Parts: sequence; C-alpha cells; structure tokens
Amino acid sequence: MAELMVDKLTEIQPDTDIVLVSGDFVSHGYAVKRGSEEDHYDELKVALHDVFVDLLGTRFPNSIILPAIGNNDIRFHYIAPRQDEEAADYYSFLSNMLFTEVPGNSGVNRRQIDRTFKKYGYYRYDIHPTCDGETCLSIISFNSLYNSLNRPRDSEEDIAQAQLEWLYDNLETAEEGRKFIVFMHIYPGQYQVFQETYFWDDSTTEKFINIMEMHSEKIMMTLGAHTHYSDLRVNIPYTENSDEEPVAKFSMLATPSFSLSNYNNPGFTRFVVRNNTVQDLKLTFMNAHHFPQEPKNARFNELDYKKDLGLETWTHKNVQDVIKNTLENNWSLFMRYLGWKVGFQGLISMYGVFIQDFLALWVSSQAPSSSVLPDM
Repeated sequence: MAELMVDKLTEIQPDTDIVLVSGDFVSHGYAVKRGSEEDHYDELKVALHDVFVDLLGTRFPNSIILPAIGNNDIRFHYIAPRQDEEAADYYSFLSNMLFTEVPGNSGVNRRQIDRTFKKYGYYRYDIHPTCDGETCLSIISFNSLYNSLNRPRDSEEDIAQAQLEWLYDNLETAEEGRKFIVFMHIYPGQYQVFQETYFWDDSTTEKFINIMEMHSEKIMMTLGAHTHYSDLRVNIPYTENSDEEPVAKFSMLATPSFSLSNYNNPGFTRFVVRNNTVQDLKLTFMNAHHFPQEPKNARFNELDYKKDLGLETWTHKNVQDVIKNTLENNWSLFMRYLGWKVGFQGLISMYGVFIQDFLALWVSSQAPSSSVLPDM
C-alpha cells in the first residue's frame, strides 16, 4: 500500500521540494509495550531504513525528506527514547540514516538539526537561511511523544517543558518575515466539525496553544497525524457575552495515513508555499468504493480545498470560516466532504438523505460534550 501511494504522489507531483513525514513511519507492532518479553528494536531500525532510504529516498532523490516521530516508530510504544537508555543510539541512528543515506538531504544543514534532534528528537530547519526573498520558511518538527496523554507517569517531564520553552524561543526571536510550518505526529486536539477531541493533557495543551497563539502571525501552518484520517482543526478562544464569534489564532490540518491499519481511507496531502502563504492545498485519497485487486487498477479522489471548500490560502481565520460557516451550515457539502475523506463517494451520494438524518441525530446528542479518541 505504501508503495502504491508513494508512486501516485510521484506521478502527480514529481518535482516535490520537501516531503514531511508526520510519524508512524512503520506499521503497528514494531513498538512493544515496556516490560514485554518481545523486543523488535533491531527489526525497527531495518524497517525505518526501508521507508526512508529504499522507499522515499529512491522515489524522491532530489527532495528534502524530514520526519516527525510517531508513537509506533520507537522501541516502546508511546514512550520517547529515554536519556538513560536508548535515546543516544536511536536518535543518532535516525540522524545518520537521514543525512548520509537519503540523497535529497545531502545539502541539508545537519548541524542546525542535530543541535536538538540527536538528543531529544525535535528540531528546526531553515529552508531559507535568510529572509531576503518573497518566502522565508522554517520547519519545526515537534516531538509530541513527550506530550501525549498515553505517555507513562515516569516520562521525562523536564524534556517536555524544555521543548515548549525551545519552541517559544524559536518563535519569539525569529527575524522579521520568517514563517514556520510546525508539524508533529500526536497533535493536541482542537475544535473540528461539531465536536472537540484531545490527545494531550490540559496543562500541556494550554501552554502549547498559548505559545502558538502569541506568535500566530509567524505560523504559516501546523500539521498533525496520528488519527489516520484527515481533518481540519481550529482553536476558537472562549469569550463571555459576545454576540460575535472570536477569531481563531491557531489552526491545524490532520493529515491522512498511507495505510489501512485504522480502517481509514489511504491518502496524502500536498500544497504550495508561495509569497509566505500555503496555497493550492489538495488531498488525494484512494477511492475505497472501487477497491483494486491489483495496484494498477486503483482509483483516486481529490479534495481541492480552494475549488471545493473555498479555502484559497491557509490562515487561521479562513480555516475557522470553512469549519463554522461552510461545513457546519451546508449539509450537502458536508456529506461530500465526508465522501471525499472516506473514499465511498458513490455510497455517500446514494444514501445521502439517510446519512444526513443519522448525522443530524448524532450531532444533536454529541455536540455539547468533548471526547477523547481511543488509543491509536
């Protein structure tokens, strides 16, 4: 499946400049529960090499390929490599593989990345070292294993706090005109269509959102993954006694997964950075209504956020408008949106009235409450 999806991406976008891989690089099962008699650490390293060097490196030989670490990419499920155990070995392995064996990374400023990556797994990389052109972009890879609700109680909380301070410092001291794309695997959770979901504890979520909102003008886009399904998320500030809805200062795109492991529709995301803004956002999904017996017969659907939802450029306000004013107020479009995402466009169209009635009932019973999605 991964090869099929990567081949489709190279067919559509052969000259990709940057590939952001938002975690869970390998299939479920390599990472084991701490204390288990099993240990797949050596096999995990082989699988990681297969993904970044043999799969992505060969198909994107001229592309910068950057990772954000997921809960299935490590020795112990949901546990960031510990400083007194495998952290030095694991992060050094990743760094050496990414920056000596992936051809598109040959020109990357490894020294800048390794300042934090080789010890803690998070980093910043300046695509444009100086801000003397129309676009000045940096990438921040946030290691959200330190923030997950599923992290162990003896997790290294000092590193979690240090990473938040590091994020603040990078945003606070950025030169004029510099923009950031922040990406991670396990995202904190915000408002989506009709409900909220959370994957971090309240305190850490509040600190992170505060940092991001304080520097909202510097954030070009935030990306997350983890749930396997694509979705728009937005943080809408709470205000009392206001007739007007407050304007969001933080938004996020949850990107889809290549695999079928969570019964999701495989997909990928692509966009263009132009004039310091994200434009031409498009998601490509396998059409699950015509699931192929052979890869050559696979069909794909495309969700064009500009054409289909009116999102011309990615801004917090534009994302808020799409969620609150477009999707929540247009059932027909919302049905199509679900159809694009899950792949069963024909089924959605055929049973649209029934699904609309069912969702209306579900929304009326679920909307007042928040929810935490199950362990992925």
